[in-house]
Amino acid sequence: TYYGGYYLLVSEPLSGNSATGGFDNINIDELGFQAVTPTNIIVEEMWYGMYNTIANANRLIEGLTRIDDPSFDPARKAEIEGQARAIRALAHLDMLRFFGEHWDNGSEYGIPVVDDVQEIGDITSRSTVADSYDFIISELEAALELVNTDERDPAFVNAATVHALLARAYLYNRS
Repeated sequence: TYYGGYYLLVSEPLSGNSATGGFDNINIDELGFQAVTPTNIIVEEMWYGMYNTIANANRLIEGLTRIDDPSFDPARKAEIEGQARAIRALAHLDMLRFFGEHWDNGSEYGIPVVDDVQEIGDITSRSTVADSYDFIISELEAALELVNTDERDPAFVNAATVHALLARAYLYNRS
Protein backbone atom coordinates (compact mmCIF):
# COMPACT_ATOMS: atom_id res chain seq x y z
CA THR A 1 0.00 0.00 0.00
CA TYR A 2 3.03 2.28 -0.02
CA TYR A 3 5.76 1.96 -2.65
CA GLY A 4 4.27 -1.37 -3.68
CA GLY A 5 1.46 0.37 -5.51
CA TYR A 6 -0.89 2.89 -3.93
CA TYR A 7 1.69 5.63 -3.48
CA LEU A 8 2.40 5.63 -7.20
CA LEU A 9 -1.24 5.09 -8.12
CA VAL A 10 -2.32 8.11 -6.09
CA SER A 11 0.49 10.50 -6.99
CA GLU A 12 0.42 10.26 -10.76
CA PRO A 13 -3.24 11.08 -11.50
CA LEU A 14 -3.29 13.84 -8.89
CA SER A 15 -0.23 15.45 -10.51
CA GLY A 16 -1.73 15.26 -13.99
CA ASN A 17 0.92 12.82 -15.24
CA SER A 18 -1.60 10.08 -15.88
CA ALA A 19 -5.32 9.41 -15.90
CA THR A 20 -7.51 6.83 -14.24
CA GLY A 21 -11.16 6.09 -14.53
CA GLY A 22 -13.69 3.82 -16.08
CA PHE A 23 -13.00 1.05 -13.62
CA ASP A 24 -16.41 1.16 -11.92
CA ASN A 25 -14.43 1.67 -8.74
CA ILE A 26 -15.29 4.90 -6.99
CA ASN A 27 -11.96 5.03 -5.14
CA ILE A 28 -9.95 4.90 -8.38
CA ASP A 29 -12.40 7.18 -10.22
CA GLU A 30 -12.00 9.84 -7.50
CA LEU A 31 -8.28 9.91 -8.26
CA GLY A 32 -8.96 10.34 -11.97
CA PHE A 33 -11.42 13.16 -11.35
CA GLN A 34 -8.99 14.75 -8.85
CA ALA A 35 -11.86 14.87 -6.35
CA VAL A 36 -10.68 12.58 -3.58
CA THR A 37 -12.97 12.33 -0.57
CA PRO A 38 -11.95 11.57 3.03
CA THR A 39 -13.52 8.12 2.68
CA ASN A 40 -11.25 7.02 -0.18
CA ILE A 41 -9.95 3.61 0.89
CA ILE A 42 -6.86 3.85 -1.33
CA VAL A 43 -5.71 7.04 0.38
CA GLU A 44 -6.52 5.55 3.78
CA GLU A 45 -4.49 2.42 3.03
CA MET A 46 -1.61 4.57 1.82
CA TRP A 47 -1.68 6.50 5.14
CA TYR A 48 -1.60 3.20 7.07
CA GLY A 49 1.16 1.83 4.86
CA MET A 50 3.38 4.87 5.41
CA TYR A 51 2.89 4.87 9.17
CA ASN A 52 3.41 1.10 9.25
CA THR A 53 6.78 1.68 7.58
CA ILE A 54 7.58 4.33 10.20
CA ALA A 55 6.46 2.00 13.01
CA ASN A 56 8.69 -0.80 11.71
CA ALA A 57 11.67 1.54 11.52
CA ASN A 58 10.94 2.73 15.06
CA ARG A 59 10.80 -0.85 16.32
CA LEU A 60 14.08 -1.66 14.62
CA ILE A 61 15.86 1.40 16.01
CA GLU A 62 14.57 0.67 19.52
CA GLY A 63 15.47 -3.01 19.19
CA LEU A 64 19.04 -2.15 18.22
CA THR A 65 19.50 -0.38 21.55
CA ARG A 66 18.65 -3.64 23.34
CA ILE A 67 21.32 -5.72 21.63
CA ASP A 68 24.06 -6.39 24.13
CA ASP A 69 26.01 -9.02 22.24
CA PRO A 70 29.75 -8.32 22.00
CA SER A 71 29.96 -10.43 18.83
CA PHE A 72 27.56 -8.08 16.99
CA ASP A 73 29.74 -5.73 14.97
CA PRO A 74 29.11 -2.12 16.13
CA ALA A 75 29.72 -0.84 12.59
CA ARG A 76 27.02 -3.15 11.23
CA LYS A 77 24.68 -2.07 14.02
CA ALA A 78 25.28 1.58 13.02
CA GLU A 79 24.62 0.78 9.35
CA ILE A 80 21.30 -0.84 10.20
CA GLU A 81 20.30 2.14 12.33
CA GLY A 82 21.28 4.54 9.55
CA GLN A 83 19.19 2.65 7.01
CA ALA A 84 16.20 2.61 9.37
CA ARG A 85 16.54 6.35 10.02
CA ALA A 86 16.70 7.08 6.29
CA ILE A 87 13.61 4.98 5.59
CA ARG A 88 11.77 6.62 8.49
CA ALA A 89 12.71 10.06 7.12
CA LEU A 90 11.57 9.10 3.60
CA ALA A 91 8.19 7.97 4.89
CA HIS A 92 7.77 11.21 6.86
CA LEU A 93 8.73 13.27 3.79
CA ASP A 94 6.21 11.40 1.65
CA MET A 95 3.57 11.89 4.35
CA LEU A 96 4.29 15.61 4.44
CA ARG A 97 4.08 15.90 0.67
CA PHE A 98 0.73 14.10 0.54
CA PHE A 99 -0.97 15.11 3.76
CA GLY A 100 0.63 18.38 4.87
CA GLU A 101 1.09 21.86 3.48
CA HIS A 102 4.69 21.09 2.51
CA TRP A 103 4.98 24.24 0.40
CA ASP A 104 4.43 26.61 3.35
CA ASN A 105 7.13 26.45 6.03
CA GLY A 106 5.03 28.73 8.24
CA SER A 107 1.99 26.45 8.16
CA GLU A 108 0.72 24.65 11.22
CA TYR A 109 -0.43 21.78 8.99
CA GLY A 110 2.54 19.47 8.95
CA ILE A 111 2.20 15.80 9.85
CA PRO A 112 2.24 13.72 13.01
CA VAL A 113 5.97 13.04 13.52
CA VAL A 114 6.36 9.62 15.11
CA ASP A 115 9.87 8.86 16.29
CA ASP A 116 9.26 6.18 18.90
CA VAL A 117 7.41 2.90 19.28
CA GLN A 118 3.77 3.60 20.03
CA GLU A 119 1.13 1.60 21.82
CA ILE A 120 -2.45 1.13 20.69
CA GLY A 121 -4.35 4.26 21.60
CA ASP A 122 -1.35 6.60 21.43
CA ILE A 123 -2.23 9.75 19.54
CA THR A 124 0.43 12.02 18.10
CA SER A 125 -0.57 15.57 17.30
CA ARG A 126 0.15 17.17 13.98
CA SER A 127 3.46 19.04 13.92
CA THR A 128 4.03 22.28 12.05
CA VAL A 129 5.52 22.08 8.59
CA ALA A 130 8.78 23.60 9.88
CA ASP A 131 9.00 21.02 12.68
CA SER A 132 8.23 18.24 10.20
CA TYR A 133 11.06 19.35 7.92
CA ASP A 134 13.42 19.78 10.89
CA PHE A 135 12.78 16.18 11.91
CA ILE A 136 13.16 14.82 8.37
CA ILE A 137 16.40 16.68 7.72
CA SER A 138 17.90 15.83 11.12
CA GLU A 139 17.04 12.15 10.58
CA LEU A 140 18.73 12.16 7.18
CA GLU A 141 21.79 13.93 8.54
CA ALA A 142 22.01 11.35 11.35
CA ALA A 143 21.58 8.54 8.81
CA LEU A 144 24.38 9.95 6.68
CA GLU A 145 26.77 9.58 9.60
CA LEU A 146 25.76 5.95 10.12
CA VAL A 147 25.33 4.31 6.71
CA ASN A 148 28.17 2.54 4.98
CA THR A 149 29.65 4.96 2.46
CA ASP A 150 31.09 2.07 0.41
CA GLU A 151 27.80 0.18 0.08
CA ARG A 152 26.70 -0.19 -3.55
CA ASP A 153 24.08 -2.93 -3.31
CA PRO A 154 20.80 -1.37 -4.51
CA ALA A 155 18.91 -3.40 -1.90
CA PHE A 156 20.37 -1.24 0.87
CA VAL A 157 20.31 2.44 1.73
CA ASN A 158 23.73 3.98 1.20
CA ALA A 159 25.28 7.43 1.42
CA ALA A 160 24.21 8.29 -2.14
CA THR A 161 20.62 7.41 -1.26
CA VAL A 162 20.70 9.63 1.81
CA HIS A 163 22.26 12.52 -0.14
CA ALA A 164 19.48 12.20 -2.74
CA LEU A 165 16.81 12.22 -0.03
CA LEU A 166 18.43 15.24 1.62
CA ALA A 167 18.43 17.05 -1.72
CA ARG A 168 14.74 16.28 -2.13
CA ALA A 169 13.94 17.46 1.41
CA TYR A 170 15.91 20.70 0.87
CA LEU A 171 14.19 21.23 -2.48
CA TYR A 172 10.71 20.91 -1.01
CA ASN A 173 11.73 22.95 2.03
CA ARG A 174 13.28 25.59 -0.24
CA SER A 175 16.43 25.74 1.86
